[in-house]
Amino acid sequence: MSAAIGGRSGFLRWVEMSHLGCHHEIAFIVEGQRLNIVDALKKLVSKPIPEPSGEGHLVYVYLPESLEPEQRAARYEDPLEAELKLSGLGWVSGGGALLSAERADGSREILHVGVDVDALDVSRVRDLLRTHLPQLGCPAGTCLQYEEFGQDLQDEYDGSLWVLARPQPVANQE
Repeated sequence: MSAAIGGRSGFLRWVEMSHLGCHHEIAFIVEGQRLNIVDALKKLVSKPIPEPSGEGHLVYVYLPESLEPEQRAARYEDPLEAELKLSGLGWVSGGGALLSAERADGSREILHVGVDVDALDVSRVRDLLRTHLPQLGCPAGTCLQYEEFGQDLQDEYDGSLWVLARPQPVANQE
């Protein structure tokens, strides 16, 4: 019997090696080596996360919700950064918010937030983001904005499905 564990990168699996009465011996296979659980976990934890190399292409994640910077980082930026680094496809390079006009009391409302992703492979990063953003609870109206063949395009989430490669709306310029 065999199964994947932590299969994000597919490098760890366990194999039930033998039955000794009611005792099961389990071996972990990490990068082709048979290891016990302690050695397998040590090897996985010590494995360095690849650092970004090369110049990334911007994929802007538009999130139509009001989140403070700490909330945005905890909910989206940190988990996406981990996934991007583990995959070696890119990194989170920033984030921000669009604020409303100043109110009479001097306060402003957060209208929407965004996360800047530098992608080494835009197509694969879009796939990764379309998988993970709904798992992180992104709302309907979330968009991935990017450039492809000189065109400004976006993938838009409707709450259950992604509509891919639509032209980005032209912003009103006043």
